[in-house]
Amino acid sequence: GVINSEEHGVQLLLMDGAPLHGLLPGALASAVCKPGVLYRVVRFLVRFLVAPLVRVLMASGPVKRALQAIIGINICLTRPTSTGTVMIQSSDPATPPAIDPNFLSTEEDTMNIISGLDLAQKIFAAGPVAKLVKQLMSCPGKQSSEEFLRDACMSYWHPTGTCAIGKCLDPQLRVHGIRGLRVADASSLPVHPRAPTQA
Repeated sequence: GVINSEEHGVQLLLMDGAPLHGLLPGALASAVCKPGVLYRVVRFLVRFLVAPLVRVLMASGPVKRALQAIIGINICLTRPTSTGTVMIQSSDPATPPAIDPNFLSTEEDTMNIISGLDLAQKIFAAGPVAKLVKQLMSCPGKQSSEEFLRDACMSYWHPTGTCAIGKCLDPQLRVHGIRGLRVADASSLPVHPRAPTQA
């Protein structure tokens, strides 16, 4: 997120040093969920959003509008254990498949993200950051961490493994049973890597 356009320059002047809009990553960090389980990692993406009119969306819809700076932490499992399905519905290729992401279907995923939520709260309560935080946005109805998680959790939009090597493909990325057809993108990955998959 580099601010390098004339538009951003005008915004900086008008808003006394803050852009009118923007979703610029400020920091990226990773943390191990449990000691000794190095492959279960929660990634934190800290985002800063400053806007004259910010609409914060949750499961219940718009819950707040603010004329102020907002900082948020995205919590992402880098090696989830929950798996979903993509099912063909018709021999017509124009028919959309039935997709079930099946998020948070394992207790391990749920507990790991809750650990991430707890760590995020500790970050906001730490000395340097706590001085800047006036209010933490709470969940409606004073939900538990798991209830909040199931209301607010969403996709990171980088799915993988929907046609993975093994059941669907051979090691040369050829589709089983269909001559001449290969799959050569992230859907062929049998294991989700601990890295952004959109590259």
